[in-house]
Amino acid sequence: RREAEEEERQAMAARLREEQDREYREAQERDRERQRAAELAEAARRRAEEEARLEAQRREAEEEERLRGVEAKRRRVGDEPAGDGEGVARVRLQLPHGAGKVERRFRAVDTVGHVRDFVEVHVADRGLGLRNFSLCTNYPKRTLSDTGQTLEDAGLVPRGM
Repeated sequence: RREAEEEERQAMAARLREEQDREYREAQERDRERQRAAELAEAARRRAEEEARLEAQRREAEEEERLRGVEAKRRRVGDEPAGDGEGVARVRLQLPHGAGKVERRFRAVDTVGHVRDFVEVHVADRGLGLRNFSLCTNYPKRTLSDTGQTLEDAGLVPRGM
């Protein structure tokens, strides 16, 4: 009987050890899973931060490029000719969305492209956000799409648009 009790006690001790070992392994596995989840979350956070940083750099580069383009157009447009003498075209522009009217003099040999550049510079300086536009005359109604055409050839001298 004593032997049976001893065997029973040893068997219980062995089952207890096995159960503790199993619980210990399960706890270790849960810890590893938590660690993997934390590492994945950290990696995702770092990726999101990197993507946000790259997007900010891209936007900044686009803005710098836009500003360089505006400055190049500002140089192309040049200074406004003085007076309304011969060889000068006075162009009046109606901006959309209540942004008002703009009047400026150009040389008759300036091109429709110069007027477009002026509009883009004017809009950029005022932060109006106008990106796509067309230049049209009031009467007769026509769109000026040839950016190489001179203002004189476009019929805008002495006054146009």
